[in-house]
Amino acid sequence: MGVYTARLDFSSAFGTLERCPGCGSADLAAVAAGERTVFRCRSCEARWHLELGHVVRIDGGQPCESG
Repeated sequence: MGVYTARLDFSSAFGTLERCPGCGSADLAAVAAGERTVFRCRSCEARWHLELGHVVRIDGGQPCESG
């Protein structure tokens, strides 16, 4: 029976955003939105969330509380 190993990068999969993927600004606000955290860029007003290790942009119609 063989032994298999894998290098896992949990910080990139579960970490927070440091810069806006859209404009590159570091001025992000983390906002609770139901069961997830939404990151709102104060420079370009884009909203993002992390989903299964990927950064996903949220359409303007999605609710985002007090961000």
